[in-house]
Amino acid sequence: AHFINSENEKSSSTNASRATHYSTHLAEELQEAVAEWKLERPRTTIAVTTDKARNIVNAVNEAGLVPYIL
Repeated sequence: AHFINSENEKSSSTNASRATHYSTHLAEELQEAVAEWKLERPRTTIAVTTDKARNIVNAVNEAGLVPYIL
C-alpha cells in the first residue's frame, strides 16, 4: 500500500497476511491500516485503487472506503 503522509511524502507499507482472504477479514485489515497510518479525517473520503476481485471490492466497501477500480 502507498499513501501520502502529512509531510507530503510517499509512504509505503506491506502487511503480508497469510490469513483468510474473506472480505470481512480484509475489511478489518484495511481499517487497521487506516488507523495505524493516521489517515482518518472528518468528512474526508478515502479512495482505494483495487483490481476487480470481488472479495477486495467487498472488503473496501465493508471498511467504509470508496473503491476506485482499474
